Amino acid sequence: MTINEIEFPSSISVTDNKGDFLIHTEDSQKWSSDILDDWLENKIKQHFKDKYKSIPRGAIHWCYMSLDDYKDLPSDDPLKTNYLLCDGRKYKKTEYKELSEILKTVIRHKKNENPYYYYPEKIDNSKD
Repeated sequence: MTINEIEFPSSISVTDNKGDFLIHTEDSQKWSSDILDDWLENKIKQHFKDKYKSIPRGAIHWCYMSLDDYKDLPSDDPLKTNYLLCDGRKYKKTEYKELSEILKTVIRHKKNENPYYYYPEKIDNSKD
């Protein structure tokens, strides 16, 4: 069967128990099976490497790993040396002067009674 000029296989033989789904790679022009969780994890990691070479100070970002995975990273990993973990701990302003200046005033979006409307709310952190 052909769809959009791509020939689909008429049958699949998965002898190595490797795959959850079938994928066609354009670079090799071949079909293969892959485990969906592994494929997604690799795509997300590659996206981080490609897109987040420079992140502004004070930015808050989701990370693709669990807390246990983070703890298992070596101490010189960029995620540990260049970022603060947002896990509820308190950090001293004197140790992170640039970051504390940036975070003096934070604007968050607070939910209104209307579930589809959020409004900006200014939070003053200069006293803490």
